[in-house]
Amino acid sequence: MKKQLIPVSAVLMSLLSLAVHADPLPIVPGKYEVVTTAGVLNGKPGEPKKTTRCLRAAEMSNPDYVFNARVINAYKPDATCKVGEPEIKDGKLKYVSDCQVEKVTVEGSVSETAYAVTRTAKSKASGGVSLVSTLEGKRIGECQ
Repeated sequence: MKKQLIPVSAVLMSLLSLAVHADPLPIVPGKYEVVTTAGVLNGKPGEPKKTTRCLRAAEMSNPDYVFNARVINAYKPDATCKVGEPEIKDGKLKYVSDCQVEKVTVEGSVSETAYAVTRTAKSKASGGVSLVSTLEGKRIGECQ
C-alpha cells in the first residue's frame, strides 16, 4: 500500500509545483516608465497616461501583473482569473487570462528592457463590449 502512495504523492507534488511556479518573463527587473492607452474596440482611443512602476524579480512569474492596464490605479489581481502560460518566441508574447466576467488576450513584443502589448478584454455578457488597451514600457533604472 505504501509503495502505491509514494509515487502518487510524488506526481501530485510535481504537478502542484508546476502550477505555482511559471517561467519568469524575460524582462530585467527595475523601474519602468509605462504609457497606457485605453479605448473601446472600433472606437476612439483614450488619452495616453504615463506612470512609473517598479517591477521586481518575484513578479516576473505573473504576466497579468506586468502587462496590466490597472497599473495606473495600483494593480489588484482578479481572483477569478486563470492566467494561461505565456507563449514567448522571437520577442513575441501571447497569453490568455480567463476571468469570470471577461476573457483577456494579451499580444505584443517583449525584450529585456522594454515591452509593447495590446490587451483585448472581451466581456462574457451577451453583446459584451471589447475594451482594447495598449501598454508600452521601458526600463529607466533601478527601483528605489
